[in-house]
Amino acid sequence: MQHGGKPLRVLFLCTGNSARSQMAEKILNRKGRERFVAYLEQQSVVSAPTTPAGFADFDALMAGAVQTAIDDKETPKDLATWKYGNAYPLQIEHPIFGTIPGLRGLAGPGVHPQAGSSLTVKAAGRAFGASQRATYDLSNLDASNLNIVVGQSGQIFSPYYQNQFSAWYSGKSFTLPFSDAAVTSAAQHRLTLQP
Repeated sequence: MQHGGKPLRVLFLCTGNSARSQMAEKILNRKGRERFVAYLEQQSVVSAPTTPAGFADFDALMAGAVQTAIDDKETPKDLATWKYGNAYPLQIEHPIFGTIPGLRGLAGPGVHPQAGSSLTVKAAGRAFGASQRATYDLSNLDASNLNIVVGQSGQIFSPYYQNQFSAWYSGKSFTLPFSDAAVTSAAQHRLTLQP
């Protein structure tokens, strides 16, 4: 497909923290040679040869965007009240009990401010984020750490439901025993299932 004998130009914009736009750009440039020229959002800004319309340069554009945000009627006028964590709060609800009004408060940790967004290194938002945090020590697997956001149990009346949330939220973790000896040493109880 061409427009006036020239390849059609396609701009891929990323709306989430994923590699979809990068993959789409590579695939279209490889498979659609001579018909399409694909660009990523980041490339279009970095390689733009002209200054943005109405601004002296990109610094002025960014300063103008900040001023527009400050002047918005919904922007708090007291900068001390600006809390980034409230823009993308963490909200975890049990898939079943979170829908029942009387149990909703027991079924999840509630709403908590958090750092991150779909465009930051910590990819997290109201409806998405890491389901666990793990650090593996390949020189000594028994020194590895693991934290599951709301704990090991999905049953809201279990003592292991939400028992890891406060540690996860504050950036702490738990040792993950790996070897038989470490597992035996760390075990608090044992459940044996027999046919």
